[in-house]
Amino acid sequence: MELEQFRSRDIEEIVKALNTDRNWTACALGNLNDVTFPITRYYANGPNVVMVYEASDPPYLFCHGGIGALRLILSRLPHGDYLAAFTMEPEEIFPPDTKVVELKRMLRMKMETAGKNFDGGVADRLEQKDVEAITELLSYFEGRSFNPEQLAYPHAGIYLDDQLVAMAGTRIVNPEQRVACLDAVLVHPEFAERGFGPQVLGKILELLARDVDLVAVDSPVKDKTSIELYGRLGFTTHGRFNESWVTIP
Repeated sequence: MELEQFRSRDIEEIVKALNTDRNWTACALGNLNDVTFPITRYYANGPNVVMVYEASDPPYLFCHGGIGALRLILSRLPHGDYLAAFTMEPEEIFPPDTKVVELKRMLRMKMETAGKNFDGGVADRLEQKDVEAITELLSYFEGRSFNPEQLAYPHAGIYLDDQLVAMAGTRIVNPEQRVACLDAVLVHPEFAERGFGPQVLGKILELLARDVDLVAVDSPVKDKTSIELYGRLGFTTHGRFNESWVTIP
């Protein structure tokens, strides 16, 4: 069976499949918007879905469903590199000889925003005028980069003496599907332990609560500090998953 036979551009079909576990599939649901859907491929096999987001380098690969159905689709994907997220072990779903690098054990946390109030403290929404300050803050964190186009989604920050010392961002928002996925909370190393993290995250949640019912965020299982921060603000654990770079032969 050819890969194209699994390709779906029927949003209703995709939404139905992804809603079998909305907390896990929040990112894939988020990509069903006018901006990202045209540059995203969805492959469906009943309630099983593989999403390939082509705008990132390498493409982001998201897997939802049962082992057999996912293995069938993944065995037909184009050869090459991907950043993959999946709930099972890689050898169970990827073709033989797939190269798996930097496997991370991750935790998915989620929050339903209905009926909750959020406190952003002194944090403000970040805009295009803040791009230079954002870039400077990210320079303190190895491997972090920033695309100014992401400011179309809510970002929040705190300035001290004209220096951005803390920020939080949003990866994807889809008001139609009522879901959002958060990006990392970053605090300048010299300003840690001052309560800035909860404030920037609180401001993000305050902004998102107007448009979404479900907010998801991911954290490495070993990052106890981030997990505790999310927990204090009302996030609960949905489950564990794996994230890794893979090269499909």
